[in-house]
Amino acid sequence: MGLTNFVNKLIGNTPEARAEKERKAQLIKKEAKNKELFLNFVDKQGLPNPIVEELNTKLKQHAENHTILRPNEKVLIFSVTDLYEERSVRKSSGSAISFRLMKGVYYHTGGASSFSTPQMTCIDNGALIVTTERLIFSGNKRSFEIPLTRIINVAHGDNQIMISASGNYKNKVFELRKSVIYTLTFYLDDEPFKYNVKDEPILLDAIITGAVRCARDETLPVDDILVELFNKDS
Repeated sequence: MGLTNFVNKLIGNTPEARAEKERKAQLIKKEAKNKELFLNFVDKQGLPNPIVEELNTKLKQHAENHTILRPNEKVLIFSVTDLYEERSVRKSSGSAISFRLMKGVYYHTGGASSFSTPQMTCIDNGALIVTTERLIFSGNKRSFEIPLTRIINVAHGDNQIMISASGNYKNKVFELRKSVIYTLTFYLDDEPFKYNVKDEPILLDAIITGAVRCARDETLPVDDILVELFNKDS
């Protein structure tokens, strides 16, 4: 292999690499176009019941592998996450020196002090499930649920969702480990198109906020929460 070919292969400048890059670019372009078509479709025709039912079915299939759903409980979110909670971490300052005088006997000189400081720490990973009634975490080490009526604040970051709840619930941060995609099919002039729904933080924020609002006011239609998936742009 010549030096030029070796360098091209090293930096990914081969015909195969260029073809793969072009293929991915076309997929991204197609997905963006389908998303635009779908949003226009929803804007003009609303969110048809078959699509709502299809999304509910896909979410339910994932959720039932991790929890037992209650009668008439609908799944709004299923996401794979890392769970972070605030923990006290001990740190030390100053310096100290120890001298060994004999076996088992040491002489200490100098001084050091220790203190604790709060720090968000990853304590588990697992499935985050939000239904029309509860926020559920099913982890490898622990599981818990929070009634939606207890949630008082929802916020999102680049790849995180933070939940604050009243009662004996610590602030919890869920970091998305991978984007779970649900492929929905819709038709324009009898031609099928596919739209990939991703669990972007801004979408999860909107859905959880909507679910909390509906849990507190039973007169609000729960199915309208799912429209947030398509009316919020990530």
